[in-house]
Parts: sequence; structure tokens; C-alpha cells
Amino acid sequence: MEIVGMLFWALIIAGIIFLFNRKKVFPDSRYNGLAEKELNEGTVDEGIWAKALVTAKGDEELRKVEYVKLRARQLQKSNK
Repeated sequence: MEIVGMLFWALIIAGIIFLFNRKKVFPDSRYNGLAEKELNEGTVDEGIWAKALVTAKGDEELRKVEYVKLRARQLQKSNK
């Protein structure tokens, strides 16, 4: 029983360390705003625009959502 307790606490500690060390996955809202502005102005990144269409499986409305998500992640990565 003592080994099970030690393993339990080791997993808890490992989880806490993981949570503190993980990178931010979701972009800041400012990057979402920049990506949406690009989309509204028609100045999209062509590569990401194409990838968004594939991700959206041809759905043009969903393509816009995917573009904002993908572009915002790219903008965030480039500003680190």
C-alpha cells in the first residue's frame, strides 16, 4: 500500500510540474483580432487560407473560423 501511495503522489507532482511548464496553446485575443482584421481586409496569408479550406472540409464559413485560429497561432509564435 505504501508504494501505491508514493506512486499516487509522484503522479500528482508530475502533473503539477507539467501544468506549470506547458506552453500556452491558445493565442491571445490580440492575435485573433489581427487575424480577423486581415480576413476582413482581404489581406490573408495564402498558405494559411488554403490550409483553412482543407481543415474546414470545403465549408467556406468554417474556413474563416479556421483561418483566424491558424493565423493567430502563427502570429503568436512569430512574436515570441
